[in-house]
Amino acid sequence: MKKLLTFLLIFVFTACASVPVYSHPAKKGSPPPAIITPNDRVISIKGPITFKLADRVCQQLINYNKSSESQPIYMFIDSPGGFVDAGEKIIAVMNVTKAPITGVVTNYCMSMAIYILATCDNRFAMEGSDFLIHNIQLTIYSAPVHEVLFYSEKALAHNVFLLNYLNGILKMNLNELIVNSSMEWLFDNKTAWNINLINGVVKELHINKDSAVNDLFLQESEEKDPFDDLKKEIERRHKKDPVFMVN
Repeated sequence: MKKLLTFLLIFVFTACASVPVYSHPAKKGSPPPAIITPNDRVISIKGPITFKLADRVCQQLINYNKSSESQPIYMFIDSPGGFVDAGEKIIAVMNVTKAPITGVVTNYCMSMAIYILATCDNRFAMEGSDFLIHNIQLTIYSAPVHEVLFYSEKALAHNVFLLNYLNGILKMNLNELIVNSSMEWLFDNKTAWNINLINGVVKELHINKDSAVNDLFLQESEEKDPFDDLKKEIERRHKKDPVFMVN
């Protein structure tokens, strides 16, 4: 019997307005400047959000929270997104962490990374950061029809849950979050501030020369597509999971 599906990306759609219309008054001017002075309680979310990354981030959150519930944790984010279940694992631990978490976007904050940033108590971004909100992608490599239908319903439920979760944090309506024409909403710092996703743009970052934060800003020698590593992770995962959700 031939495989019913070899490779298929199904986008799970929700009803959205064609143009984001804010339910709150648009903010005037530009995002306020912020000065960030991180301590050594630093967590890096760099690259695709995988289970390996999620396990490491969750363990760091638990350890930092155990050592002090009052000292802030700094989470530096540069990610194109990743696997929904891995991202939700990080968010679950963040929501029970009593220590305040400050999220700082260093370059990209897209897809699943948006929800992680939104969960932070304080949220900032470096100059020139890019953001992307879109619907969950259901990735199917080979599966019978009944599994396709089951996972399609599951993906739709996750999609509604995540957008409602973001809606609750940002105090927005769902139809503000995604542009209907492409089902993707790519935006910059000013829009991120306008929708309450960030509190300001980092103008000064004060760090010690021996701080672990320095390692987070090591740049690749060549320009790199932020989605290249994510595509590789998807290829790796399909070898053991025929159906999974990406965001």
